[in-house]
Amino acid sequence: MRTFSTLIFVSALAGCSGGAGVPDATPCGFELEWGYRQGGAFIPFGDGDDAEITLGFQGFRYVISTLRLSNVDGALVQLLAQVAVAGEEPFSQRSTFDMPAADPGGDRYIDDVLVFFNDIPIPQLVGKTATVSVRVDASGCIGTHAADLTLTDDDNCIEQPDGGLVCAPDAGP
Repeated sequence: MRTFSTLIFVSALAGCSGGAGVPDATPCGFELEWGYRQGGAFIPFGDGDDAEITLGFQGFRYVISTLRLSNVDGALVQLLAQVAVAGEEPFSQRSTFDMPAADPGGDRYIDDVLVFFNDIPIPQLVGKTATVSVRVDASGCIGTHAADLTLTDDDNCIEQPDGGLVCAPDAGP
C-alpha cells in the first residue's frame, strides 16, 4: 500500500511541474510604480520620502497618490495596499479601478489613489514612518512597489484627539 501511495504522490508532483501543456503557476509581472504628481510630472515614492496626510471629506485621513503601470493590458486593476505605521497595528485596504488608456509611451496612470489612515488620529501619524507596500493585479499579472515613507501634515489645521480642529490664526479648514 505504501508503494501505491508514494506512486500517487510522485504522479501528482509530476503533474505540477510546469511542463509542456501545463500552465506555469508563477503569475506574469509588469512594472508598477506608486508615487504622486507634482507639476504634472509623476514622481515615484522612494524610501525616506515624505507623504502628506490629507484631512479630507467627512474627516477621512489619506495620502493622495498615483499608480503608473507599464507593459500591461486588461480591463480592471485590483489594488492591495498594506500599511505598517511605526507603533501601530498594520492594516490593509483593497480598491478596484478601470484600466486607463495607455499614453503614447505605453504607460497607464491611475490618479487619485487614496491610501487611508482613518483609524489613527493625525497627531499619532505625523513624523512617523509608514511602510507601504502596494500590489496590483491586472489580468492575472502582478506588479509591486514598496516604500518607507515619513508621514507629514503641512496643513494649517491639526485634528485633535477629540475629533475637533485647531487652526493657526487666520487659517481655516
